[in-house]
Amino acid sequence: MKILHTADWHLGKVFEQSQVNFSLIGEHEKILGKIVKIADEENVDIIVIAGDIFDSYNPPYEARRLYNRTIVELSRKGERPVIIISGNHDSPEGLATIKPFSEEFGIFIQHLPGAEIIQNRVFKSKYFTAQSRGNWLNIQLSSGESATFYLLPYVSESRLNEIFAGNSLLDKTISYNEKIGSLISERSPFKQDHLILVSHIFVDRGKLGGSEKTLILGSSYTFETSRIPNQFSLVLLGHLHRAQQIDERIFYSGSIFPMNVKEVETSPAKFVNIFNLGKNSFDYQPSEILSSNYVKIERFETIKDALEKLEEAEGLTFIEINTPLNDQSSLSELLKRLKGKLLGITFGSPPDMEDEYFSRIRPEELSDRELFIEFYRKQMGKEPDEEIVKLYLEILNEVRNEAG
Repeated sequence: MKILHTADWHLGKVFEQSQVNFSLIGEHEKILGKIVKIADEENVDIIVIAGDIFDSYNPPYEARRLYNRTIVELSRKGERPVIIISGNHDSPEGLATIKPFSEEFGIFIQHLPGAEIIQNRVFKSKYFTAQSRGNWLNIQLSSGESATFYLLPYVSESRLNEIFAGNSLLDKTISYNEKIGSLISERSPFKQDHLILVSHIFVDRGKLGGSEKTLILGSSYTFETSRIPNQFSLVLLGHLHRAQQIDERIFYSGSIFPMNVKEVETSPAKFVNIFNLGKNSFDYQPSEILSSNYVKIERFETIKDALEKLEEAEGLTFIEINTPLNDQSSLSELLKRLKGKLLGITFGSPPDMEDEYFSRIRPEELSDRELFIEFYRKQMGKEPDEEIVKLYLEILNEVRNEAG
């Protein structure tokens, strides 16, 4: 039995710190095409997508369309089971909206812990049989091999409290680790050859990729790997963006594309995991979907240096200029040369803004307009366009009105 493990697609993402507003949808489309090709060439039996399919609760239309098309292609229109759980960036209810249709293609979505995957019915085709109970999904292939998956989507503290509300033994007073440990300690209701845990969670010893949301990766949301029951021979995770093997049975596939400068620097190469499961063991092989030199960070003293020294980019480039922008014509030429390949560009601030910024102004004495202009100058090293100022003030007023 072969399983392909991927996670953290973040469809709909715009590259962070990109002043050129670089949408990653085109790159994501190419990479997902590679994943489909790998699954077919490797003759994979089951696909596992471990959360964060989208980057936001309300992804753009292009992201939804790409997702729907890709999972149908991965399923071979019902020939191969695809298992999906929600991540912290996903809207669980949003993922669940296509469940009545996706199940007809052998695509099984677990959007919340305890939610029925295929509504207490058995899914049968000439290729495989699937049946579920609670968080458990059993897949039996036509070859006779079977695997049971415990599916645990991302679950916040408030969601956990709802699950355990009224339980005399496991109530709100016990820790996050104890609650998660209790959930995954359930015994499988099926007979199977392989027992696999799939979750979107941050475990101890996990290394950050560089673009994860740190607010949800604090100690209170760190799960202790020692609490993972021995009944699971394989643990397939999403959440951390760096591909890594935590121990002999716990794996993160990582994100499919770096999402900011830090992630380019710490984990530029991207992979999917391929597992070949034998009777009592498995072989593991990462398969590269993005090379480590596809996205580059280039640093120059001036924009003229960038024009003189920058070679033709084969992949994508993010440029950092140490000095302020003072040559619009050179910038225009650079943008023209790197059209479609420039992830973003930043400029240094004038010396007085770096050294005397806070002593030179008194923020409490500035209007909203003046404060924004000062901020923009410091960040971008130039004056903002009037349209940008106007848009900022409109959004600020909307937010204040909603808050009031």
